[in-house]
Amino acid sequence: METYDCVVVGAGCYGLAAAKQYRFTHPDHSIRVFASEDTIGGTWAEERLYPNLKSNNLLGTLEYPDFPMDPERFAVEQGCHVSGSAIHAYLKAYAVEFGLSDFIHLRTKVTVAEHLGGQNSPQGGWILTVIDLEKQEAAGSKVHARRLIVASGLTSVPRIPQLPGEEHFGGRIFHTKFFAQNVDTLKTARSVTILGGSKSAWDAAYSYATAGVQVNWVIRCMLQTLKGLRVMKR
Repeated sequence: METYDCVVVGAGCYGLAAAKQYRFTHPDHSIRVFASEDTIGGTWAEERLYPNLKSNNLLGTLEYPDFPMDPERFAVEQGCHVSGSAIHAYLKAYAVEFGLSDFIHLRTKVTVAEHLGGQNSPQGGWILTVIDLEKQEAAGSKVHARRLIVASGLTSVPRIPQLPGEEHFGGRIFHTKFFAQNVDTLKTARSVTILGGSKSAWDAAYSYATAGVQVNWVIRCMLQTLKGLRVMKR
């Protein structure tokens, strides 16, 4: 069983920052970053970038203090919202700049974290069950982490409600996390129903509407639209 001084779960904005800072603070320690995506970036992983995806943030408000987002290098204009492709390129460049690429294991999912006790116990740390998604392992392998940083995000696992009669529905049902894999529906769909009122719902509604697709939008309560309204007022 492999042992690492620190394991970071997630290779998004926070996972990369945590890994970089840990390496800076403990340059002699061993570290691994496990991420289930195909590329680094978490929410901004390349396979999750759908057309017209932009951040709510303007240039200069979504960057690390020790690695400014250069407008020319990442093709971002002053006073403009940062595109998803620019954020992915920026995070990828950040990983290269601080030597993180060799420590990141992609397509690798941590399914179980078992605490072994405090740092003063004989072994301490965590026993992690890690699955290689490329090999489609069932049981996975075990990894010992003396320290564990969980940076997988609060909404990394899609929540799709069970809808009565969905088994008889002839159309496609998918979460916006997989919008990029279903982008063909912008051309093939005649009408879509969007459930939810946060950012990705606004993005999907805009994308379909501007593509000439009829949009039926279901929002549970007005509180779900507050973030979108804040964006619209800019």
